[in-house]
Amino acid sequence: MSDALDKELHDLKKAERDIVDGEERVTRQILLLQELRRDDHDTKDAGAILATMQKTLELFRDHRELILAEKLAVLEPGAALCVGVVDDALYANAAALADAAGASCERIAAGAGDGLPLPARFLRDDAALALRLAELLLAPRALAREAAEAAVARAVPPGRLELIAGSPAILLDGAHNAEGVEALVRELDGALGDRRPRIAVVALQDDKPVEAMLGALALALDALVATTSGHAGHARALPAEELAAAARAAGFADVEAEPDAGAALARARERAGAGGAVLVTGSLYLLERLRAAALEAR
Repeated sequence: MSDALDKELHDLKKAERDIVDGEERVTRQILLLQELRRDDHDTKDAGAILATMQKTLELFRDHRELILAEKLAVLEPGAALCVGVVDDALYANAAALADAAGASCERIAAGAGDGLPLPARFLRDDAALALRLAELLLAPRALAREAAEAAVARAVPPGRLELIAGSPAILLDGAHNAEGVEALVRELDGALGDRRPRIAVVALQDDKPVEAMLGALALALDALVATTSGHAGHARALPAEELAAAARAAGFADVEAEPDAGAALARARERAGAGGAVLVTGSLYLLERLRAAALEAR
C-alpha cells in the first residue's frame, strides 16, 4: 500500500476513533453532571465542559463526513458502491453520498464471510467484500463462486495472521492501527493455542494511536520488545526507548527496548523459548524487515 493511500485510510480510521472516544467522554460527563445534581453541587463548570465536549463531538462527526465525501467524490451515475463492515452512521453517510451521485450502495455485514476457509474473522470479512465486489464488476455475468472462494483461500497475503511454525512459533501480522490490533488480539488464542509465553516485537509510527494499540496488546501478551521500523515516510518511526516507555504506561509489566529490529526478533525468540510464541506486529515496515529472518528461523 502506498504511503498516500495508507495515510488516507489512517485519517478516516482516526476520525472514526475520535467519534467513539468523544461519545464515551460525553457519556461520562453526563453521568458526572447527574451525580453533581443529585448531591446538590454546583454544576455550572461541569455543564460548560459538557457543552464543549458535545460541540467537539459534532466537529469530529463533521470531519469524518468531509473525509468520506472526498473519498466518494469519484462516484458517477450508475456506479456501485460496496463498503465493508462499518457502523450504521458511517454507512448512512456513504449511502446518502452515493444516492446523491446516482450510484447504488450496499455493505457487507459482520460475519458475512464466516463460511470461507480463512483463519480470522477480519480476513473472512475482507474476503466477503472482495467476492461481492467481483460479483458487481461481472454483472450481469455470474461469478464462478466456488472457484472464486478457492482462489481467495489461496490468496491470503503475507503478514496477515501468518503463522510460521517453529520453536518458538512466530506470528506475523501487519496490524498498524487500533482497530487492526483489536481484531488481531481476538484471533490470538485461535492462532497460538496454549503456546506461552507470548512475546511481542512491536514498532509503531508516531501518527498512530499508540496508547490504544499497546493497551489492547497488553491484555493478551506476556512481554514486549520495543523496536523501530526505521521508516520515515509521512510519519516518523517511534524510537525504541520511547515506545518501551509507552508500553509500560499502557499496562505491560515486562518490557525491553532494542533499536535493531533483527536483534529484537532474536531477543523475543530467546525469551519465548521452544514452547512459546513471538508476535511481530504494529508496522508493515517492520514486517518487511523481519519476515525473511522469521522464515529462516524455522
